[in-house]
Formats: sequence, structure tokens, C-alpha cells
Amino acid sequence: MKKNFLAFLLLGIFAISFNACKKDEGEEEACPAVTNTWSIASKNYSTSALLPPSFSAGSLTAFTTDSDVVSIEFKTKPTESGTYKVILASATMGDTDCKISSRDSDSGLLYFGTGSTGNVTVCVEDGKVKTRGSGLVLTYLESGDEKTASFTFNIGE
Repeated sequence: MKKNFLAFLLLGIFAISFNACKKDEGEEEACPAVTNTWSIASKNYSTSALLPPSFSAGSLTAFTTDSDVVSIEFKTKPTESGTYKVILASATMGDTDCKISSRDSDSGLLYFGTGSTGNVTVCVEDGKVKTRGSGLVLTYLESGDEKTASFTFNIGE
């Protein structure tokens, strides 16, 4: 009898411990920390605390003190977290699409999303938009030739 009681007790404790770790319905995960950095090919960029990224006219834009810039454009400012598809700069934007552009001040190169580069993860927390993406590809023109560069970013208001 003691063995059965002990087995049921252990089974009960085991079941309760799994139930306690279960995520509640409707409970959202916290947005990851924003680093306000991006990289194109092997060059890394970071915003200054004096120039925080801002959301204006449908775009989340970040600058460095050297006037490098990255912009993630949406049809309207996201109000919910989700995934947005990167589309061509010339394409018509849908509700879950975004466009990416960047400029390097040293080289003067302009970079654009290709439309086949993947997705951008958007997290909205307290009305602030946070974006991140990795493994994306941007195109640019150099000496009349179209080229591509890898692109990773973590930008937020």
C-alpha cells in the first residue's frame, strides 16, 4: 500500500510540474532586446544613442553618426507582432509586406531588398516597433553591374 501511495504521489508531483511550465493561452513572449545594429556583407553599422531609430511616414529608419542609413518601410505602422515579407522596391505593398533600403556613406552604394530575400520579424511592445532579420539579401549597383550582399539587422524604436 505504501508503494502505491508513493508512486501516485510522485506521479502527481510530476504531472503538476509539467502543467506549471505550460504557457498560458494568449500569453505573448517578450520582444527580444534591440541592438540597433545592422550589417551588409562584412561591414557592421550601429546607431548612436544621440540618433535613436524613429518611425515616421510608414518607415522605421536608423542612422549612424556617419550618415549611413537603413530603412524598413511598411504600408502602415505595425500594431501587432508578426512576420512581414520583403518585396521589391517597385512592388505594390500589401498589409504584411515591407521594403528594405540602405545606404553606405563611405561608398555611396544604395542597397535594396530583392523580393526573394526572406522575411522580417516584427515585434510590437507598448506601441513601439522592433524589427529583426537575418540571412536576407540586398541588391546594389556597382560600376553598372547588379550585385548582391548579405544583410542582417536588429532595429527598433
